[in-house]
Amino acid sequence: DSGEATHYHLDWLGELTYRPTPDIMTYGKVSTGYISGGDFHGITFQQETMTQAEVGAKADLLDKRLRTNLAWYWSDFRNFQAFSFVASQCAGQISCIINYGAEQIYGGEAEITAIPTENISLSANLGYTHTAYSPVPSGLAPAALQLTPEWTIGLSGEYDFSQSILGGRPSIQVDGNYVTDLHFLPPGSAFPLYSTLTLPSRWVFDARATLADIPVGPTTASVSLWAKNMFDERYFSF
Repeated sequence: DSGEATHYHLDWLGELTYRPTPDIMTYGKVSTGYISGGDFHGITFQQETMTQAEVGAKADLLDKRLRTNLAWYWSDFRNFQAFSFVASQCAGQISCIINYGAEQIYGGEAEITAIPTENISLSANLGYTHTAYSPVPSGLAPAALQLTPEWTIGLSGEYDFSQSILGGRPSIQVDGNYVTDLHFLPPGSAFPLYSTLTLPSRWVFDARATLADIPVGPTTASVSLWAKNMFDERYFSF
């Protein structure tokens, strides 16, 4: 089979920033993007396009002991490209690439870093993603729902000890990360293997102990001992 398709697209980006004080910056941004269309097995498909907007604020507060980063975003995807193995969608071919529907994705992110004392640093981040999509052809899943959690949480704390060990600086750090259910198919799908294609929510904790700046002749060295998934949480990741 042979075929030909020609596509043209112009993308743009606009951004506006404003600083109400030297330590606070606010911004707004709108941009577009696309993936070219083409031809597969003699069947042409159209380009995939995206429009995205974002507003946010960044601030250093309390004599730079508290840093915040807040953002809210919205994305509009059109004409998603996807492989199909449905004969009626592929003009009798075994497979083809088709365009389908639209998805609107919106959400927000918040990142906070705090230094309450000279020895302690804390950080936290929270993310939220919501997807609204048009009806999907049989045998396909909305692209944005694939392995995208609705909520994510990250917590981290580090403590630097005042006393030295072997001339070096000891510290410990603990991290915790949480994600809600990951759906490969839309929630509530009647597909027989739906439960198998849903990854359950989970917390995973890591830890690290470091001895830094150990004097070694004319230079210094660092040694770390770390544990990943230290509570041995068992889960499917894909």
